[in-house]
Amino acid sequence: MMQRRILLALPAALAASALLSGCGLSGVRVEELPRRETKAGAKRIRQAILDTAGRLGYSVEADRRGAVTVVYKKLDRDRKPMQARYRIDYGEHWYQIHFLNSRGLSEARDEGGNRTAHRKVQQWQSQFDRHLMKELGAK
Repeated sequence: MMQRRILLALPAALAASALLSGCGLSGVRVEELPRRETKAGAKRIRQAILDTAGRLGYSVEADRRGAVTVVYKKLDRDRKPMQARYRIDYGEHWYQIHFLNSRGLSEARDEGGNRTAHRKVQQWQSQFDRHLMKELGAK
């Protein structure tokens, strides 16, 4: 009787453990952020991108006219490295953040061909966007 209870409880315990640890079978869909309009010029936007990257702990991988590529590196709970790369395109009075790729963040494609990754990929992208808007004085 005791063995039967354990066998019946095992699948539920495993499912609860996976949900609580955040280790689902697939990641979340990586959504493209919209192009942001601003009153700032291209030079000011570039400087705001570099300032925001430094403030949030991103390293600048490439800085070319009209695009800056940044990398965010972090260690997970098990001290395994994770990183996400983003490219911020900008011009006169606009910018847009694009997710490029990641390492250690479960990047994949779902059945519909959409990119999926660990939820942190989208959170970091949105956080960078919020701080950049704040840096540029947008509301």
